[in-house]
Amino acid sequence: MSIDDDLQRLGWNKNDAIVYVALVKLGATTPQALSESTGIDRTRVYDSLKRLIAAGKVLKEDREWGGKYQAMPVDDVFTQEVSTIKKQLEIAGSLKQQLKEIEKSKDDEQRLVWAIQGKKNVRDTIEGFLDAASERVFWLMSPDLFGPPMQKWAFDRLVSCRVDKSVPEIKVSLQVNDENRPQVMRMIGAGIEVYDRRELLLPLALLVVDSNKFIQLSLSTFEPAPEYNFGIYGNNVSPAQMRGAEYFFLYTLKDHLQLDQGFGTNGNRAASTQRK
Repeated sequence: MSIDDDLQRLGWNKNDAIVYVALVKLGATTPQALSESTGIDRTRVYDSLKRLIAAGKVLKEDREWGGKYQAMPVDDVFTQEVSTIKKQLEIAGSLKQQLKEIEKSKDDEQRLVWAIQGKKNVRDTIEGFLDAASERVFWLMSPDLFGPPMQKWAFDRLVSCRVDKSVPEIKVSLQVNDENRPQVMRMIGAGIEVYDRRELLLPLALLVVDSNKFIQLSLSTFEPAPEYNFGIYGNNVSPAQMRGAEYFFLYTLKDHLQLDQGFGTNGNRAASTQRK
């Protein structure tokens, strides 16, 4: 990355950065020479010089017509830059604390949830939520994911949450079938709580992530296969809003069978226990 680029990252105008660096290299010089050196139109060079003079970064020779321009000493310019940045950091720190207090005082208020529609949008949101998970994942998985046909990415993401990200609490409810059975065994082996349900269709599919994220999807079509491609989601909802999603998940889960480590050893569902 060039010096010009770094100056822009500090908030300098692009042309101003190029002109200032050129002045440092060339010493006292004319706008025409700066234009030729930088490739910037002379009118734009004059605009930059006016801004740099106003900012105390460039000096102009004291002549009514013409005259040369010179960069202020680098030490002087960047001592001021550092001072400005320190002040901005202090302001940012103060604002952060003030805004956190405002946010905290509104924790119990209803926060916005958003509509979601379309298979790609649903998948992108689910993947984004799972990527961000750190505390827990509760998932009433929809049949368009657990199959048939099975969407392997959904199982891969869950296993990654447990194995790669060490998310401590993961519960998933689905209907076991011949296609997804190996993935179910893989999840159980990774330490994920897997629940087998008798119902293929639920009116709603639900994903709860951590303490402030959920996506709730509705059954949108039956034929040729059930799909859950529209609903609502929230990614910074209040505790009060999360309680409703948590209750629905746990209430629905009570009639499902938790599969244990022995599941699949005999090719059947015998190794399972009723959730209390």
